[in-house]
Amino acid sequence: MKFKRTVLAVSISAAIATLTACGGGGGGGGAGPTGSNSAAISSQVPFYTPTRVGAIVPLVTSTYNYGISTPLSVDLTGTGKENVVIYSTESASDTSSTDWKSSKLFVYGWSGNQLVDQTSQWFSGTDNVVVGANMVKFGDLAGNGLQSMFVAPYTDERRLATQISVFVNEGTRFTRYNIDLPYTLNSHDSTLFRYNGVDNAVAVDYGLNTTFVFGSNTRDFRAYSVNSWTGSGSAIAAGDFTGSGRPTFIIGDTGFNRYSTRLIDWAFNGSAVTLTEIGILPLPRF
Repeated sequence: MKFKRTVLAVSISAAIATLTACGGGGGGGGAGPTGSNSAAISSQVPFYTPTRVGAIVPLVTSTYNYGISTPLSVDLTGTGKENVVIYSTESASDTSSTDWKSSKLFVYGWSGNQLVDQTSQWFSGTDNVVVGANMVKFGDLAGNGLQSMFVAPYTDERRLATQISVFVNEGTRFTRYNIDLPYTLNSHDSTLFRYNGVDNAVAVDYGLNTTFVFGSNTRDFRAYSVNSWTGSGSAIAAGDFTGSGRPTFIIGDTGFNRYSTRLIDWAFNGSAVTLTEIGILPLPRF
């Protein structure tokens, strides 16, 4: 799938901040709802006038080339105050073969009641620069009770990435761990699942290199490709879909004709991951 969209800048404003600021108290100005219940609603819901607190430049250069950015909210500090994390990738362009640009990760957090750019606090040097990410997931990958970050690479229309990154949350900063792969990985989606007391990740690949990354409370993160299944994938979800008490996976856009959404079981013997197809799901209704 190719996304064609030019992003000149992404402004982080109170429109995003209100997702996490309701507990901070205080209402704001602005027009409220109308109708018989408008007074009751206005007294309960804070309305804010948007205030710009920063501008996001998603790619590492000042020349934009179809940059796509996505914001997420997550409690990185474990205090109940959510941060805004922004990741991005460069979409394909007519000249992408010669001028591909890496993208940057950003973190915004709270200083009192003000949302501020905390990227330089959370990342050391250029640790926030990645080849591109179409999906970022948060979970307790290090077994320390904090939300660490899993970044699987994605480079639209090209296969450039040979590295997965785990950013371990230390409470106020990330420590980046890179896992080099003996193949390229183009991951449109990933998911987390619980196993051996920590969160673990699966990154589906547009090719045959779907990859498991196991969490570790000793930070010995390791990646395993699966060579027992011939499907690819654009979307993946983990859950106890069989009622067995253990996670299985639903993978969509697997490359098979017509019925391309499949239910997948898995096994890990300490050195290899095996995937087994256990169900073909019906066609989507819409």
